[in-house]
Amino acid sequence: MTYIDCSTYDPCGRYGYCGDDVNGNWECQCKFWWTGTLCNKQSSSGIQVIVLGVLVGVLLIIFYGLSTFFSTRRNKQETTIDKKRNDQNIGLNPNLTHVVIVNVKRSARLSSCFIAIFMLIVTTVALVTKWSLIQPIHNELVKKYQEQDLLFYTRKSFCRLIDFEDFNMLTFPIACLLVIIFIIFSKRTSCMRQKLKGYIAPVIPIDFYMHMKRKFAAVVFAIIADELVDIVSQVLLGETSNDDGVIVVYILRIAKVLVIGLRYYPVLSAVYIDSILTLLCATFYAWLDFSLTVVDQSLCQSDFYPSDDNFDDTNGTDLEILFNYYGTGHSLILITILSDIPRYICWSYIVIKLPILLIAKIHKTIKHKQENRPNRLHLTREEKILLHSSAPHSVEMTYVRNLFRSINQRSTSRSFLARLIPKFIYQWRDDFRFSSRILCIYSTIFLVLVSITIQACILVLPYMDIMQQYLQQQVDTLTGVSSLIGVQREFPLPNFVPPYVIAILAAFIITIIQLLTLLANIRRNLLQIFRSDGSEIPVRDKSKYLSYTTGNFHFAGFFIGYVIWGYILTAVFAFIVCICIDA
Repeated sequence: MTYIDCSTYDPCGRYGYCGDDVNGNWECQCKFWWTGTLCNKQSSSGIQVIVLGVLVGVLLIIFYGLSTFFSTRRNKQETTIDKKRNDQNIGLNPNLTHVVIVNVKRSARLSSCFIAIFMLIVTTVALVTKWSLIQPIHNELVKKYQEQDLLFYTRKSFCRLIDFEDFNMLTFPIACLLVIIFIIFSKRTSCMRQKLKGYIAPVIPIDFYMHMKRKFAAVVFAIIADELVDIVSQVLLGETSNDDGVIVVYILRIAKVLVIGLRYYPVLSAVYIDSILTLLCATFYAWLDFSLTVVDQSLCQSDFYPSDDNFDDTNGTDLEILFNYYGTGHSLILITILSDIPRYICWSYIVIKLPILLIAKIHKTIKHKQENRPNRLHLTREEKILLHSSAPHSVEMTYVRNLFRSINQRSTSRSFLARLIPKFIYQWRDDFRFSSRILCIYSTIFLVLVSITIQACILVLPYMDIMQQYLQQQVDTLTGVSSLIGVQREFPLPNFVPPYVIAILAAFIITIIQLLTLLANIRRNLLQIFRSDGSEIPVRDKSKYLSYTTGNFHFAGFFIGYVIWGYILTAVFAFIVCICIDA
């Protein structure tokens, strides 16, 4: 049987485009790497690229193999003097076996294992609870979708008590009450210490330059950033009421930011004050806030399911598109649960860490009372930090010892994790520790990037086919090609979904690599400042101290904004490149 033109038969397959020649017969136009009449054979260019890739891989294996061989051989040929010195300094520079046996026990204490296990339990319980709460809403909306009814669900009556302008406000007055309690029971250290026996003092939530409770503060700031993403998305997508003016909307957004800060203020300040009263209040408050957050995000503010409160924003069209793309099964519920895993892991760490800190504080207080030391020395917070810095294996003392040693004589890291990470990726140092400020900013950025990546992959994918059809129509209009069936297009656009997913993941990986590189540069610059090396960072000018202060104040916001903007530009550029390669 003979096929005349491409309108009745397309023999070119997925690697070519079928076109009609001047005689009216079909002809295949092959893509790159493919040739032949039916585009079923690899071209010489494709074979050359494959061979080149294989050769590069072989050369890399040979190069790193030789490097590893000579490095191992050089280590085996170490002199007897160096071996004796390593044996004498085994406490400072242990081998891998010693690290596994001793240091893993030090780093992975029983409390860390306890926290990890209970974090997993709490996260699982929270996710299962949210699944059980969302499933009836999902089934109701699926039934309405099949009956072509309006896609919204009726919220529970208590949602109006929790929400105010799509924001959880129930825990806000409790947080304000806790802040007042902390102020009443806090003591002043310098100003009017004789008045009211030194009580009633302003509460400091966190000291960014103190090395205590850095991980806890970073996790709290990550949760705060996750809630701020919702406000940013409202700004970008324009999800505001048309009846409200610009000034009213701006004031409401500022009020939301302040409410977020006040909601998490008691948690941070309780850990900073470090007393039984504050830790007890913060523990109950954290569990209450976490429980209400799960209920609120399930029944009151669902991610994908519109309610009777916000149905007018989209009229259910977004949910209809999601049902058309992901189906009416449990896929949408599963996506919702998976997107909440990073957020709930952070929350579970807080609700588990606070009771542990409370128990440790109670145990320490009882121990001091049992010792019956009437003249026990009471140290201030600054004195405790100074005493901790003078410990033999503290970061500060390790840094001072390394000042008088060459690079080869410095002890390697005592952490087992540091031995597993290759030094060309990141070199762990025990004589340096990042401040709480840097860790808070980086934890915020990481959780924001994860949230944006998940939302970009979930919400935008259903619109890629619509976008492709629209752009194809515009290209056909510009080229003068009709959209009739059987007419060969001059510029057919490829499928947008695979390039888009690859571009989003590539942008995420590239941004993470850039952040880690910047983190290493920050450490190098700080170490240069410590030893008065102004080769890369100029010496500060006293006349510009006010400018430095404002710059430090805006650093976090500017840094996060630039990272997100760079992430978007990288994703767009990678998307264009992937489309060009696929075409």
